[in-house]
Amino acid sequence: MPNNNALSIKPEMTASWRKFARREATSILERQHAPGVAILFCSPDAPTGVVECNGQATVEDDTPLTLDTPIRAGSISKLVTAVAVQQQVEAGNFHFDTKIGDLLDWELPHSTGKASIGQLITHRAGVGERFIGQTSARAEDLLDLSGYLRKTLPPPVFVPGASVTYSNLGISLAALAVETVSGQPFADYARDEIFRPLGMDRATFIPDPGLELEMAKGYHWIFGKRRQLPLRHWKPYPAASLVLSPAELGMFMTAFLSGSCPILKDPAALLTEQWSAVPGIPGMGTGFWLDKVFNQNVAWHTGHMPGHRTGFFLFPDAGFGVVLYYNTDENILRPFLEKLCAFAFSDSAPEENAAAVPTTDDFEKYRGLYRHSWYPRDDFGKGAALIGKEGKELTVRPVGTGLSINGIAFEPDSAGGVHTFTATKRGIRVGFVENDQQSITDLYTGGRDRYARI
Repeated sequence: MPNNNALSIKPEMTASWRKFARREATSILERQHAPGVAILFCSPDAPTGVVECNGQATVEDDTPLTLDTPIRAGSISKLVTAVAVQQQVEAGNFHFDTKIGDLLDWELPHSTGKASIGQLITHRAGVGERFIGQTSARAEDLLDLSGYLRKTLPPPVFVPGASVTYSNLGISLAALAVETVSGQPFADYARDEIFRPLGMDRATFIPDPGLELEMAKGYHWIFGKRRQLPLRHWKPYPAASLVLSPAELGMFMTAFLSGSCPILKDPAALLTEQWSAVPGIPGMGTGFWLDKVFNQNVAWHTGHMPGHRTGFFLFPDAGFGVVLYYNTDENILRPFLEKLCAFAFSDSAPEENAAAVPTTDDFEKYRGLYRHSWYPRDDFGKGAALIGKEGKELTVRPVGTGLSINGIAFEPDSAGGVHTFTATKRGIRVGFVENDQQSITDLYTGGRDRYARI
């Protein structure tokens, strides 16, 4: 079916969109052994225009998953923090180039105070990661964000602005900036300035015991059985501890799509590129990862808490977004995004490249094995966080007039730089990073995904 008439999601959804949602939900339930799954297609006219919500929130007592079931959104929390930062920028209380150290009345360790708010919110501040001791069984242990960060910040992994490294602690420092200038604990600020204005009345970073009892439980499929994972709260909570319902995630997404946003003067500012490893390949906005698939702009973020996965995929030009949630550890969020784009946009895929193509010999410099990592090679966080794509390897070799990357054919990209390639059938572009000695060091696929050559 896919055609451009489907790009504007309206209340009267077509049967083909419902069929796509049902097929993907069934696949997640059966192939990934997820107890429950929710898929929402959202637009300004219909925050939950197409809904597929099936299965169980809790296996043990057969509680159904519904649009109103509280779920753990994981790193979708970072989008709330990005909105809060943008609100303070719009209010003139600080700027993206304001140093975090200039806002606090105590000195950050390891010269972290020299990092700017903009670098913190885009993972370019050099703040490392620390996983041991970062969780608690009690939500009330999250309340003192400032005190927690004073004790926890590790040494930097590089100087601010030098590169990108994914950091929950860096995002939480950006939230601390909001907390400092607003005079409110960040959880209270998010409730009053973001959640309530959007009608997200139960969304919270600090769930009470009653809400905890209602929350969907997380599961891991192991040895042919589902194992329920214990509830743990992430202490750098502005980066990971958001609890809300799938319906409320739809409300949050719709705020970025509507012409009049109740929480931001310029929501599009969050989708403006702040960084990319390769010019011409979409990189990082404010809170959002940016991508281009089948010639369509995608702004996205995904979330992971033990036993829970959440996808937040926004198509600003096409005017709709998609929320995906399921309660098992298996990570199929990126494959879902690519299938969604193929379904919705395949008719608008880029045409075959007509540029003159170099010979295979010219591509020998790209040959090799590349490994994905959010963290620098020598950072302990890498060894402690082998989840999702972390550790995935790509094999690159010259084939014919282009490259084979894990068996997918890529041809030289005339629209990009000297090291960019396109998989025409999938509408995906990649780029290679070159150092000062003109050696290829990394493979960049856009957004956060950078693969170091090994």
